[in-house]
Amino acid sequence: MPGVEAASNHLRLRHLFATDIKLYFSDETWNSLFQFAFVRNPWARMLSWYNMASRSKRPDHPFSAYVRTHACTFEEFLSLTDGIAAKTLHNQVDYISDRDGSVIVDFVGRFENLTADFGTVCQTIGVSTALPPFHRTVVDYRAYYTDRTAELIANRFARDIAKFGYVFDEQCSNTAYHQ
Repeated sequence: MPGVEAASNHLRLRHLFATDIKLYFSDETWNSLFQFAFVRNPWARMLSWYNMASRSKRPDHPFSAYVRTHACTFEEFLSLTDGIAAKTLHNQVDYISDRDGSVIVDFVGRFENLTADFGTVCQTIGVSTALPPFHRTVVDYRAYYTDRTAELIANRFARDIAKFGYVFDEQCSNTAYHQ
């Protein structure tokens, strides 16, 4: 994608920011579309990211290789802030906000409520479909955190927590954010 910063930035390539996608559309077209995104509890998100990277069977996956080389434990993973691991520092609200911090998508669903929120998206755009079955292991992320690491994530993702109302002690929150 020539001309889009994220296309040449390994820290942004996997998941484009809404501002990057918006560059491909006129304001009129962008405003006529229903834009949506999904967010996840920051503590659960980081545990999931660690598990994905540390258990990956793909030796050629750069992020997984970096994590396996630099972090033997979940706590070490949470301390990684440089190299390709810097992409784990983005608040999710960064992906869906403009430079002024205003959310520029119409609907933000939650991973914790994925089926229902995906249904809302489908209903809004007039599509009748369901999510395919996917492997989901239910894990209480709280068991993997110490007081120190829980606070580390609370500080790192304070804007996500404030915007989407996440709380460490709640296993699941089922409230979607509507623009």
